[in-house]
Amino acid sequence: MERLELFRALKGNDAGLLGKLEELRGELGLTKLYFIYIADFDSDPKIVWGVRPLIDEEKVAEVKAKLSEFVKERAGLDFSLDKIEVLCDPLVEVENVLSVQVIPYIHSHGGDLNILGVDEVSGLVLVELSGACTSGCQSSAATMNNGIRSTLIHLLPWVKKVEQPGSDVEEPDFGIPEALRQAELDVQHNKGDSSGADGGAMTEERAVWIVNEFIFKELRPIMKATAGKEVDVSKVVVWATGANVGAGTLSLGLALSQGTGCSPFCGCAARGIVKFLGERLRSKFSWASRVSGEPLVPPPNIMEIWNRE
Repeated sequence: MERLELFRALKGNDAGLLGKLEELRGELGLTKLYFIYIADFDSDPKIVWGVRPLIDEEKVAEVKAKLSEFVKERAGLDFSLDKIEVLCDPLVEVENVLSVQVIPYIHSHGGDLNILGVDEVSGLVLVELSGACTSGCQSSAATMNNGIRSTLIHLLPWVKKVEQPGSDVEEPDFGIPEALRQAELDVQHNKGDSSGADGGAMTEERAVWIVNEFIFKELRPIMKATAGKEVDVSKVVVWATGANVGAGTLSLGLALSQGTGCSPFCGCAARGIVKFLGERLRSKFSWASRVSGEPLVPPPNIMEIWNRE
């Protein structure tokens, strides 16, 4: 199993693998154990995990050792202990994900991002854009919705809402004592849903997987060959984010390259790209009568496979 396959499996596509991980969680006496992402996949890969409750250094070392064995046994990948990162604080998780996935892009455009509060019980993360990325920036809303929000919700299973001050949202009491917060989390603990993993019905996850296989294997070479042509999508990254076979809908994520549209989250450019791709996707998948797309920050697993030769 390659890193990309492990990423997709641990994000909910392999009930057997998730079941083994749940067994490991119980063995370690944790209330939660979940995979977040693989960092620096092209150079010096590190696998990042989230656990609850807050644990000491001795327990962290035990968890790392077990996770190293688990990944080697189940996926054939050898991550040494120094390449396994275990995070047990929701604020640290948010800081880690944003610092790697989003903030470098924001800094490159003269902006900054401040984390104002995190409440794991309600699933709310409160952030504030500053610098060039204030409300006066035409792309600030897209950066917030398609960059920050989508990345956190995709990678951190407990995140439900990402808002800025002034949003129509009731701000929680971020000073909830940790003991009370953890007690409520224990009650809410969800072991996950493995429905559709028996090879039966076409679940959304399975449909997304199939569409992405087609995109990566067949559409990607076609897109790269458009360099210098009238419709140039050679530097655009595209992937399926949602699929409802019964309703005939297919949703795409688009990572726009520098110079494609007015910004990396340009809706006008996205519509043109979806038109180009939609014809090819509909010819392959007859059920996909409605293909839509929005500019997003691509997850690490998408970039890994897209950059392969």
